[in-house]
Amino acid sequence: MLPTLEGIIARRVLVNFRVDPDVARRLVPAPLEPVVERGACVAGICLIRLERLRPKGLPAAVGLASENMAHRIAIRYPTPDGPSDGVFIWRRDTDQALVSLLGGRLFPGVHGKAAFDVAESDASLAMAVSTERGAADVALRVRAAGQWRPTPLFPTFDAVCEFFRRGDCGFSCSLHTTGWKACGSRRWSGRWSRSPSTTCARRSTRTRRDFPRAAPCSTGPC
Repeated sequence: MLPTLEGIIARRVLVNFRVDPDVARRLVPAPLEPVVERGACVAGICLIRLERLRPKGLPAAVGLASENMAHRIAIRYPTPDGPSDGVFIWRRDTDQALVSLLGGRLFPGVHGKAAFDVAESDASLAMAVSTERGAADVALRVRAAGQWRPTPLFPTFDAVCEFFRRGDCGFSCSLHTTGWKACGSRRWSGRWSRSPSTTCARRSTRTRRDFPRAAPCSTGPC
C-alpha cells in the first residue's frame, strides 16, 4: 500500500481538445468507457505545479516542489451504485528526479523525465515542456480573458466547472480534494501545440497503484 501524501497545487492548467468517440474507445481499456460530451470525447493535458509534497504527517518544510504533466481522457467507470466519472491517465512526466525515481512506489503513477520552462504573471502564462526523445513535447502560451466565451464542448463557464468537478477519480492515481475553487468567471485563452504524436485548486493527495483492477478512488485533478 502506498503512503498517503499531502501538498498544495500551486498552479493547474488543463489543455483540452475533442476526440472522435470511435478513436477514444480504442485508447481506453475495459471496463472504462470514454465520456461523450456533445458528440465528442474530451482528452487533454494537465500541467500542474505541486508544492510542499510529502508523506502525510511530515512538516511542509521538507516537501518537494515539482512541475508535472499528465496526458488524460475523461472516462466513466463502473461502481456498485452505477457508472461514475473520472479520468484515465496514460502518460505522466515530471521535472523532479525523485518523483520520477519513486513514481508508482512513493508517488502516484510512473513518471517520465521532462524539462519545464515556465514564465508566468497574473495575466499570462507561457510553458515549454521537453520530454525524452520529444515524444510528448508541449508548447503553451495563454492570457487571462475577461469573460468566458462559449466553445463547442462547453457553452457556459458553469458547464465546464461541473464537467471537471464530476471527474473525481483518476486511474491510476487516487487524490482527495480538501478544497476546490474555479477561477471566477475568467477563461485562459491562447495558443498551444504538442509534438509529435483552467481550473485552480489546492489539494492534498493520497495514492494507489492497482489499475486496472483498482477500486474507485477519491477526488483528484490528474
